[in-house]
This record gives sequence, C-alpha cells and structure tokens, in this order.
Amino acid sequence: MREPEPRIELIATVLMSIAIALSAYCAYEATRWGGVQSIDFATASTYRVESTKSASTANQQLSYDASTLLSLSEVYLQGETAVVTELGGRFLRDEFRPFVDQWMALDPLNNPDAPDTPFEMPGFVNKEQEHAKQLDQEAAIKFQEAQEANQNGDDYVMATVFFALVLFFAGISTKLDYIFLQRLVLIFGTIGLLMGFVRMLTLPFH
Repeated sequence: MREPEPRIELIATVLMSIAIALSAYCAYEATRWGGVQSIDFATASTYRVESTKSASTANQQLSYDASTLLSLSEVYLQGETAVVTELGGRFLRDEFRPFVDQWMALDPLNNPDAPDTPFEMPGFVNKEQEHAKQLDQEAAIKFQEAQEANQNGDDYVMATVFFALVLFFAGISTKLDYIFLQRLVLIFGTIGLLMGFVRMLTLPFH
C-alpha cells in the first residue's frame, strides 16, 4: 500500500480537527436549543391551563350576570322599582353594574335604539374573559417560539452531518493508494466543511 504524502496527511488532519471542533459546537447549540424548546413548551402549556381557568371563571360570571339581570327584570316588570334598586345594588357584580346602569338610562323598554342587553353596551368587557384571551395569545407565541427552537436544534444537527462527511472523506484520504483519489476525497471533504460552516453561520446562536 502506498504511503500518503505528508501534505495529504496534514490537510486531512486539519480538516478533521476543524470538523470535530465545529461538530462539538453544533452539538452544544442543538442541546441549548433543545432546552429552550422544553421551557417554551412548558410555558405555553402553563398559559393554556391558566387561560382555561380564566375562561371558565368568565363563563361563570357571565352566567351569573345574565341570571341576575333576568331576575331583576322580572321584578322590574312587576313595578317593584325600589326593590330592583335595592337588589341590584346588592347582587349585581361591581364590574357589571355600571353597564346595567348605562343600559337602564337608555330606557331599553321604550327606546328601539337601545341595545337588547347590557352585554351589548359599548365598552362592555369581562376582565376574566380578556385575561383568558391574553393568556391564550401568549401561549400561542410561546408555542411558536418552541417550534422555532426545535427547528434550530434540528438545523444544527443537520450541520453536524456535513462535518461527519468531512471526517469520513478526510479519514479515507490517507487510506487510498492513488494520489488523484486522495486529492479528490479531500476536495469533497473541503466542500463539505464549507457547506457545514456556511449552514452553521445562518443559524441563530444561543
């Protein structure tokens, strides 16, 4: 078997050294992005749970507001306005009461332009419902960030594939008998190293 030229061995050694170093770095980045992915997925899950709780609370509050309004409306239609005022001040939730007062001021029984219910008044809002929407949006953002982190990790792993090819080509270059083949596989190794390095530079660092 023909001994490889010292220059071939030197180039192969340099290529392998660089490929090993860059592979280690890519493995480190892939691990880091894997941690980011796990944290973001966990955060998104927490936000989803909290959003569900807030949505459930909002539904309970809206149901209570609707049933209370219905009961007060029945008393009002019976002409017991004083009772309505007393009961409204006691049983209407503080968040809902201003909208009921604004709605009653529009004389909804005689004013066709008045909204059908206080829930349709301009500016009506339920804080728990809005909180649920906000948490749901934050969960969606974190979920998207987790997917991006997962993709970044996969891309770093893909970069190591190029460096693995460099190790392969550089390793066999010294085992070949013909100088032409030795140089050819070193060219392939160099190309693989450049492709992996360029791919790595396009990825975000963490």
